[in-house]
Amino acid sequence: MNRPNSLHHRVANDQNGTIAIVFSFLLLVFCILLGLSIDGGRAIMTRNEMADALDSATLAATRALMTGNPTDAEITDLATTYFEKNLSNRGEFGATHDPLVVVIDRQTKTVTLRADGHMPTTFAAITSKKVVDLSVDSQATYSVNDIELGLVLDTTGSMSQPSNGAGGKAKIDELKVAAAKMFDILLPDKGTASDTRIGIAPFAAAVNAGNFANVVSHGASNDDCVVERIGADAHDDADPLPNKEQLEVAGKINGKKSIGSYSCPNGTVLPLTNDKVVLKAKVNGLGANGSTAGHLGTAWGWYLVSPNWNDVWAGAGVAKPYGVKNNIKSIVLMTDGAYNTQYNGAASANQAVDLCNNAKAAGVIVYTIGFTTLPGDEATLTACASIDPTTGKPGFYHAENGADLTAAFSDIAVKLGQLRVTQ
Repeated sequence: MNRPNSLHHRVANDQNGTIAIVFSFLLLVFCILLGLSIDGGRAIMTRNEMADALDSATLAATRALMTGNPTDAEITDLATTYFEKNLSNRGEFGATHDPLVVVIDRQTKTVTLRADGHMPTTFAAITSKKVVDLSVDSQATYSVNDIELGLVLDTTGSMSQPSNGAGGKAKIDELKVAAAKMFDILLPDKGTASDTRIGIAPFAAAVNAGNFANVVSHGASNDDCVVERIGADAHDDADPLPNKEQLEVAGKINGKKSIGSYSCPNGTVLPLTNDKVVLKAKVNGLGANGSTAGHLGTAWGWYLVSPNWNDVWAGAGVAKPYGVKNNIKSIVLMTDGAYNTQYNGAASANQAVDLCNNAKAAGVIVYTIGFTTLPGDEATLTACASIDPTTGKPGFYHAENGADLTAAFSDIAVKLGQLRVTQ
């Protein structure tokens, strides 16, 4: 009479056991899947960290390629250092990586890196998957934006003296090397799809306007040199042609006597051009003589890129209007001394800062370089420089020797261009 109940009891017990087995199996599967998802998430995070670190390394390597002349081995070492430093700052879940694969193309100014990494698993280890292999690639290249650059170069007498570098080389000669490097970066031999033009404004106690002297001084200059404007347009870029305020000549500014010794430098102004041969020849022909009217150089650097002066420049030297998309207007001003010469009574340094501020307000980017300058004289250069958006600091460079000067010109050239990750 009790058999049916006993049978039912046994069946019930069997079902409970089956459910327990199924539940245990499902729990195991769930744990495995959870473990795999955790390891997968860690792998994704590790790969992202590797990718970010590799992008930084690629940009650093490409910048080094542009600003110096490193060997392939030096670029590889630099890229590896940047990559490993960035990884150590972020953590890698115990991941390791193989030596970077570095491909350098000097013709296209491109550096390509590949990193192969290996992340040990935790939960997934029970499936015999002990390591997750990861691979990331990054490529960076340098190209040039459309640029109009007014290069302002100090050709005063102190530039004939040696810098603080070894060898006793004259600063004017080190300037020629540094400027040539900038030209090579912005105007590569194989050409560029961008519209990049550079003008040169040498200065000392005056600016030699050359063929433009007669028109900008309204016939007053007898040696092709001019000094500052006076009146309402003293610190702006207004058109100097008839019915505008012309540039003055020394000794004729309201009868005021200049402070400092007047001399007319031999280097003449060169309007915007993309002819690198002409640019190098102009700089190589510069001499060093006279005192320092830095505000005059500052003004002419602005005039070179100002559309308001197109009546003067005409032809290929005309500047684009302000505000043209993807067109950079910039002044790079290099000097080695204190601004000690002026003709209208206002201090040269004060006039220079006013000119810089007005140029910046018009959208011109200003970089300044002090070549063996003293700290007290660098306040003017710092005030003139635009704020670098990447550092939040003024775009001022101090150079003690030729290598420093070349590095400064090269770094500015790269900043004016475009260094970017392309892959």
